[in-house]
Amino acid sequence: MPRLGGRRSGPGTFGHGPDGPDEDEDAVRDEPGDGEDQDDAHDDNQEEEEDSATGSGDESASAGEDLADSDGHGGQSSPATRRPPLVEKGVRTDPPQTWHDDWASWDAYLRGYTQRTMQVLPVFETMTVEERNRRLKRTKAGMQGSADLVPEGLGKYQRTFICTHGWKPRKSRAKGKRPRQHIRYTGCQFRFVVQWQLESRVWKLAVKNGYYLHNHAVTPDTFGTYPTSRGVKDPNVQAHVDGMLAVGAKRSRIYDYLLDHDQNVVQNDVDNMVRRSKAVSGLSDDDATAAEVAAFNASHPENLATVSENESGEAGVISLSSVHMRKMFSRFPELVMIDSSHKTNCHNYQLLTFMVMNELGEGSVVQHSLVEANGDWHMERAIDHFRRANPDGLKLLRVLMVDKDLNEIRVLNAEFPEARVLICHFHAIKWLKEKRSRPEFGKISSSDASLLDAAIHNMVYAGSPVEYAKHHMALKDICGRIGLGEFFAYFEKNWDASQEMWVLHHRQKLPHFRNHTNNRLENFFGKIKDIISGNTTMADCIKTLAKYDRRVAKEYKHETLKVGRYVHAGYDEEMGNVLLITNHFAANELKPQYQAGISKASTYTYTPDPDDALVILVSGAGRTHRLNIDDWRCD
Repeated sequence: MPRLGGRRSGPGTFGHGPDGPDEDEDAVRDEPGDGEDQDDAHDDNQEEEEDSATGSGDESASAGEDLADSDGHGGQSSPATRRPPLVEKGVRTDPPQTWHDDWASWDAYLRGYTQRTMQVLPVFETMTVEERNRRLKRTKAGMQGSADLVPEGLGKYQRTFICTHGWKPRKSRAKGKRPRQHIRYTGCQFRFVVQWQLESRVWKLAVKNGYYLHNHAVTPDTFGTYPTSRGVKDPNVQAHVDGMLAVGAKRSRIYDYLLDHDQNVVQNDVDNMVRRSKAVSGLSDDDATAAEVAAFNASHPENLATVSENESGEAGVISLSSVHMRKMFSRFPELVMIDSSHKTNCHNYQLLTFMVMNELGEGSVVQHSLVEANGDWHMERAIDHFRRANPDGLKLLRVLMVDKDLNEIRVLNAEFPEARVLICHFHAIKWLKEKRSRPEFGKISSSDASLLDAAIHNMVYAGSPVEYAKHHMALKDICGRIGLGEFFAYFEKNWDASQEMWVLHHRQKLPHFRNHTNNRLENFFGKIKDIISGNTTMADCIKTLAKYDRRVAKEYKHETLKVGRYVHAGYDEEMGNVLLITNHFAANELKPQYQAGISKASTYTYTPDPDDALVILVSGAGRTHRLNIDDWRCD
């Protein structure tokens, strides 16, 4: 570009004149902003539009216009180099305010100015203070020491702003995979310069050398098509969209919701929201997982997360216990249900979950562990975390409910010798049915299979040793008659020898609270798999588990703290009094015992113990029991 000196001769001449430097061939342009580099769509297959209104190269190397003469004030340009005056034709916009205190105040003003005038104005080129002073020192005044050098602490000396439609596209490096493109360049000449000027011995930013005509439409509708003017402006709407993204809502539903709430978005904006929601600051899944674990720990002082590494240095077990989980176990430590589920993340880690039952009769998770394999080491690491998170409640642990997995049972028996390990009735019946149908035991008719299944079911729910022996003999006879002797031998070796873990009458005096299955735990897995699947990243899996726990904690707090009392239209006065101090679940558990006591009340006599004022002697049917009215325990 030839140098341009002298004063402006017309709107098409961009020389600075006597107040500043001119453009020259050494100027270095900034990188385009606000998605200006249209050719990158060819090169990088980039699908997300950039949203910056200013150029990313604002801090690039020094650029600008050189001085036209020796004293920095410029001279007259020659007819050969002077641009011909442009005919003023187009859309004129209001010029910006002339004087500003510093770059921060200018940036704040520019944001409002571009919104008010409906323009997108990236930075075309910049000049640093160092470069400006270097050029001034080369002038006559500078060599004489009389030039006013720009102070070093002012940041950039000059920035040139142009219209987004005046940025020429770079030479394409595309390979022709996407030949149809859209570029913004229309040859728009709009521009102005912002530079430091000495005004009344005070350095201020001045807007100068402006050309405020556009060769394209400038309307609210066209301004609404730029990425800088699109997006979600309402914070309440954004919060709702974040929730929809967290639960994996479909893009069409998110798009419809935004349009219903008058947000200026297009499909590409919704696609970008979904892509951003699936990544944590662009990190890899390993780094994102570490970030989620750290965020879980930091969200509350009593949250506890543990990552156990295997021999190869990879995460073998990731265990999480929130403050709500720890409180639930401290209140209800007698029974813990344990089970694992597959297809909860893309790394095939199993979700091993520990659950208790609260006073509302609901399952309440007390620990999550993501384990890479179902091995003894992994189970032991999960139990180590459980001990750390609940150092006091383990003293009251009495029952562990599991499925039929023998590895789990062996480890749990070794780690919790004072607790009884019970096998879920559902898994016991299901496993025995599947076992007897295997080819190695022979093929049987459907009627014989039904007889075998009935005998197995009756043994599982046998209420006494006599009843169990009866159905055990029936199973033996059926197997002998239909030729399943090998199956009966397997049953004798593996199941009959351990009947205290799965037969009903062996668990009657244990605090299982009528939990004979892991149905509450299976119900939780069903709900959580509506959100996560085998394609979910590990980071999203952990985030989902943490958010689910937060929702459960909120619901529990609401249910237990609301003011009022429970009533039941079918209860008498005594059962109504029970509801005054408890809830429907607990009252329903007491009702059969209350009805049994009322039906036999006439057969008993109640007399105070002459030796102990806190004991009532209950006599009837030839026996006398001592009832302690202090703790209501009966001998």
